[in-house]
Amino acid sequence: MNHHLPPEWHPQQVVLLSFPRRGGDYGELSIPTARQHLDLCATICQYTPVILVLSDQKLFNQVWTERNEKEVRGPENIRFDRIIYAFRYPLYLVYLDTNDVWARDFGPITIIENGRATVCDFTFNGWGEKYPAELDNAVTRGLVARAILYGAQYNPLPLVLEGGSIESDGAGTVMSTSKCLFHTRRNSHHSREELIMLLKRFLGIRQLLLLDYGHLENDDTDGHIDTLARFAPGNVIVYQACDDPDDEHYNEFQRMAQQLATFKNTEGVNYELLPLPWPSPVYSQEDRRRLPASYANFLITNGAVIVPAIDKKSDPEAVAVLQRAFPDRSIVLQSADFLLEQHGSIHCLTMQIPAIPGCPVVPSV
Repeated sequence: MNHHLPPEWHPQQVVLLSFPRRGGDYGELSIPTARQHLDLCATICQYTPVILVLSDQKLFNQVWTERNEKEVRGPENIRFDRIIYAFRYPLYLVYLDTNDVWARDFGPITIIENGRATVCDFTFNGWGEKYPAELDNAVTRGLVARAILYGAQYNPLPLVLEGGSIESDGAGTVMSTSKCLFHTRRNSHHSREELIMLLKRFLGIRQLLLLDYGHLENDDTDGHIDTLARFAPGNVIVYQACDDPDDEHYNEFQRMAQQLATFKNTEGVNYELLPLPWPSPVYSQEDRRRLPASYANFLITNGAVIVPAIDKKSDPEAVAVLQRAFPDRSIVLQSADFLLEQHGSIHCLTMQIPAIPGCPVVPSV
């Protein structure tokens, strides 16, 4: 194939996020969530530029002012509504209406095709029509219309697919989960065989590995792979383990670990498995339901792996495991308790755009 889906540790040009809005899903927690969201943007901007899609300018201005950061704006640029140079790398603001904040699932999935970036715009339908998604589904198209992704080819695709449901090793394999991928409200008009064939063709992969176990309690995504198991360089899979026999997840996660042990790359070699520690349960501040907290929901970016801080007892072990998996990167713990309130975390909030030599996506300013 002349195209492929790069792994997340491929050099990145920019990371896309979408800012919370008042009246959105976070309700009364919109302000502390926005603060934590901006903290995450600031952390990423120490390593990689950020595009922040913004539908609530007033809320952003409020939390930005609280930070008391010195803002140095860049030159006028018709593609961006505002450019902030308060961090090591720029923070680009783009005003677009959104339903929610989960850029991993509605943002562009970028493949490398003949040495050039192609932005795949799959359909996002609110995780199987659970939530409104018409505005989020238009974000990638809006970025293309604004010429922000101007260096890439644009390829709208008639298939429902969320970025959090796929994980690439960069060598011809994508990992996903059967419960999410074959959900009846995503692509029911395709058989399993047709769907696998289409994904192989669209993403330029040779094999699709499907996990059948490991769903987290109250996960709205039907088992996104980015809460369960992630690829790392050197033929490694880092996965969320559960070692507490009294926990309701124990049996499922034992079966998941057993299935992961059978996974092989395209050359027939088993992946090395690195288990992440099981954190203590985390419960919602609003309704006391258990939240789907997972150390696997980390972002790999240039020079760093940004991982959610979940449990002070298990956080250091999670950092040590990820340092082993990514020895050339800093491992950065990031507060994410308010972000988790709506059942997602750091990886769910972000979508990387790979850097491709001679083919810039974000225009220089």
